[in-house]
Amino acid sequence: CSMNRGATGILPFAGVINSVRLSRNVRYTAEFLPPIRFTTDSSTLAIYQCNAATATELLDSSGNGNHGILGGARLVSTNQPVPIDTSTNAVNSGGLDLSTEDAHVRLPINLEPNEPVTVELWVTPHQAAEDSTAREVWCAGLAELKQWGREWHLSGTVTASGPVEDWSAWIVSSPPSAVIGRPTHLAATLGDNGIALFVDGKLVGRRAYPALPAEPAAMVFGTPFTSATNGYAPFEGVIHSIRISRGELYNGDFRPPRPFKLGGSTIALYRIQETSGETLYDFSRAGLHGTVVGGRWVSPSPAANP
Repeated sequence: CSMNRGATGILPFAGVINSVRLSRNVRYTAEFLPPIRFTTDSSTLAIYQCNAATATELLDSSGNGNHGILGGARLVSTNQPVPIDTSTNAVNSGGLDLSTEDAHVRLPINLEPNEPVTVELWVTPHQAAEDSTAREVWCAGLAELKQWGREWHLSGTVTASGPVEDWSAWIVSSPPSAVIGRPTHLAATLGDNGIALFVDGKLVGRRAYPALPAEPAAMVFGTPFTSATNGYAPFEGVIHSIRISRGELYNGDFRPPRPFKLGGSTIALYRIQETSGETLYDFSRAGLHGTVVGGRWVSPSPAANP
């Protein structure tokens, strides 16, 4: 609406609009899992990804050419850190920031090559640079999860000898769905069905697992190396909570658990409610406490749901 707020008493929305989709029908009539990224279908009138804009025009990415006209709006850079949105109480607003060189957490958990496992976590990315830098979220010998620009990449560990002809055959990549300042649920399953990546409860893809390592592999969140050593940069964001479980918990789309709870298959649960120290406590009673090296503790908001 175009109104004079002095005349109507209506104030402008104080926030950032990330994307908009307009449809020609009633798309939802019951509860649903919100799409991570709007896509075009036969009912779509227009889609506005708000990072696709000029100074005066908001571009319609649906192909229908329904471009919008901007008036008095401010474009927000995707590389600018913004406050964490915890209004949904999906996650604890606190956590662990591992964005400095060599900052990481070592967990006393060795993933066995032939035992299916699910690794899931709530994170809030602070940066999504459109470059070729891989930002390490976690690695476990069997696989590793990285943020690459605005994409999430899950890859099986390379153990084959000789040159690799097709790296993409071992990697599951998400659409460019990383949203700066918004808590995101990431889940990876490793097992008989290969490796699978889920973003906010939506199955992104699945790949056959490459050659398995012969020995168990320890889990590390963050990267214990400098970018000059392995070409990876630290994940720039906050990790709010982590749960590691036996078995492949997810096979298709699901509603992300908020917050994580203990179950019969839980190996370890890290709520990351600490505010200082070098220990990341396991709430599963298994006592699999992690060791924090570097990093910065982020204090939770009193109003947030742990």
